Amino acid sequence: MSLVQKLPIGLGLACMMMLSSCLKEDVQTPEPQVGGVNESSGLRGDVSADPNVPPGGWQVLPQIPATSGLLGLGVYAPGWRKIHKELPASPQVLPSGTSNFKYLWGSLNSPWTKKLPLIPEIPSTASFITLAAVPDNEHWADAAVAEARLRYLKPGKKYVINVFVASSITSESEAYPRYLWMKVSKCISNTLAQGTCAVAGAAVLIKEQGTWVKEEIYFDATDTEMALDLLAYAGNAQGKTGYFNIYIDKSSIKQLN
Repeated sequence: MSLVQKLPIGLGLACMMMLSSCLKEDVQTPEPQVGGVNESSGLRGDVSADPNVPPGGWQVLPQIPATSGLLGLGVYAPGWRKIHKELPASPQVLPSGTSNFKYLWGSLNSPWTKKLPLIPEIPSTASFITLAAVPDNEHWADAAVAEARLRYLKPGKKYVINVFVASSITSESEAYPRYLWMKVSKCISNTLAQGTCAVAGAAVLIKEQGTWVKEEIYFDATDTEMALDLLAYAGNAQGKTGYFNIYIDKSSIKQLN
């Protein structure tokens, strides 16, 4: 009788111990997830520095399209387009498109006279926008302008855009261009920013030939969307044309305050 009475108690204790063990193994306290945000999406989880975003919210970063894309004359990476110096555009508009480190427009028939060096930390398969340079002051109407849309800006904030620039030629009959016009505009249209439309910009003198130079353009945002315009100018005594190559990636724009 004593054995019969103790047996259920022992089984009960054993079951309780087994159940406790199972609960400890199967039930785990969830740990906070680290990361999980796609950096290319333009969102950032750390918003402590921005008083305009509530705790736990997301901050949208400024965006600029990268220049890497399909190769070709008249071909632009997504987010870029060709506009004109003025309208109606001259029928002799200077060529523009996308090239790589070895060939103009990516064409095997148009190698650079001097192969362009690689850009540090940039893949060798990258591509960039190429603009034929305006040869002299009489040919401004022939200029082709590369334009990118800047998005998710905060009016009143200061920004900087980092740009890699390299001049190049495909024959000895050409000449390395010297000036790259960079403008940030509050007017988004089919012509180059003029007058009060341009909020920042200048002609940048590029002294080195056939090598990459890092340039910067600073501006104050006046709207949530603005435009970056690029135009090449030969600036040589011979009035000969050449090419400017411009490389920009999605991390090239930064907010400064």
